Amino acid sequence: MTLKILFVLIILANLGDNFSTYLALTLPAKEGMLISEANPIAAWLFEAMGLVKGLIFEFVLGIGLIYWLMGVKDIPYRWKVVIFAGILIPTVYAVINNIGVLTSAGVFT
Repeated sequence: MTLKILFVLIILANLGDNFSTYLALTLPAKEGMLISEANPIAAWLFEAMGLVKGLIFEFVLGIGLIYWLMGVKDIPYRWKVVIFAGILIPTVYAVINNIGVLTSAGVFT
């Protein structure tokens, strides 16, 4: 049960991260403020595929891998919980950071 709850929370956090990333990278910011993707791998992906396709690709691949991991029998349940929490926590941090960037950029004013 805990894994399913964590899985849903990861999906929601990832959607929040992708949506706030999209807003941060597409909406106009305050004069003189430049917003860019902080994750170099994501920045490369967005450059290679385009922002929307890159966000969709990252979401589908990431959620697919996590879903697959749920069914792997060789990894103990407790380790899966640790892994899922280790994915969820930085994703929530990314959403919080993106909201801060959007606020600083004047998008929410």
